Amino acid sequence: MQEEITIKEHLVIELEQHEKRLANMRKDYETKMAELLSRITATESERDKALNDLQSRGKSKETEEKIRKVKEDYEAKISALRNDHKKLVQVENEHRKLQRQQKKQQEELQKYMRELLDMKRNKVSVVDRGLFCTQLISCSSGGADAEAEGGEQEGS
Repeated sequence: MQEEITIKEHLVIELEQHEKRLANMRKDYETKMAELLSRITATESERDKALNDLQSRGKSKETEEKIRKVKEDYEAKISALRNDHKKLVQVENEHRKLQRQQKKQQEELQKYMRELLDMKRNKVSVVDRGLFCTQLISCSSGGADAEAEGGEQEGS
């Protein structure tokens, strides 16, 4: 019984550690997602401002070339950021899957904790009954020995 208790305690510890890791992953993910969305918005604003500045200078061959170059540069940056965002969305989907697993593990953890508590109670109960039975046996046999001794003494 003690071995089962030890195994259950170990499982509880492992599941608690796993929960902490998932919570940290979730926090990191949410921070990265917010950062990335902010960078996309900032880059789009930068692009729009740069293009407006260039367009306000007038229409010349040189200005149009600069506008085209600025557009290409910013579009490449924004495209890379959007790809990163897409990857994070995939990570989010993976995270949701892990959350479902975590929920199952949490339920399992609670089950193990209940079982562990029951096992400990049963162990205490068994030990208490064993002591009680041991005491009863020693009391019974002690009483029987006394009666047997008393019966022998009376007969002598």
